[in-house]
Amino acid sequence: MAMTSQLSEAKKRERAFMNRGRRNQLRSMGEAKNLLQFFNICSIQSQMLGALFDINLFFSLLSED
Repeated sequence: MAMTSQLSEAKKRERAFMNRGRRNQLRSMGEAKNLLQFFNICSIQSQMLGALFDINLFFSLLSED
C-alpha cells in the first residue's frame, strides 16, 4: 500500500510540474499584449514611486537648513 501511495504522489507532482510549464506559455497574441501592458504599468508605477521618494528627499533636505 505504501508503494502505491508513493507512486500516486509522484504522479501528482509530475502532473503539477507539467501543468505549471504549460501555464508559463502565452497562448495568444492577446495574452502577450496584456502581459506587455502589465509590465508597462508596473514600470510606470515604479518610476512614479522613485520620483516620489526623490521629491520627499528634496523637501527633507530643504527642511534641514
